[in-house]
Amino acid sequence: MKPYVIFHRTWWKKNPSWPGGREPGVGPATVIGRANTEEEAIEMCKTWNESHDPGELSREAEFTIGDIQHLLADDDDFEPTDHEMMSSFGTKWHDYL
Repeated sequence: MKPYVIFHRTWWKKNPSWPGGREPGVGPATVIGRANTEEEAIEMCKTWNESHDPGELSREAEFTIGDIQHLLADDDDFEPTDHEMMSSFGTKWHDYL
């Protein structure tokens, strides 16, 4: 099985009581593909993002390595692991706090 999992999800959720009618809130992930290399995963995300309107909830494609079962459920209390943060930002998120 290919190690990189490509998926899309939203970064906002609707809330009429917030300014602009939305508040920060990560939505559940929808798997759209898999890749063998990081370069392939990046290209798949770029291609998907260029061909889809993010809309008002900012739906965008991204990728990670391995299991994403925790991303498939709608979990308001989700906190990413250090590994997930490293795959997003290149280093442990708390290294520079």
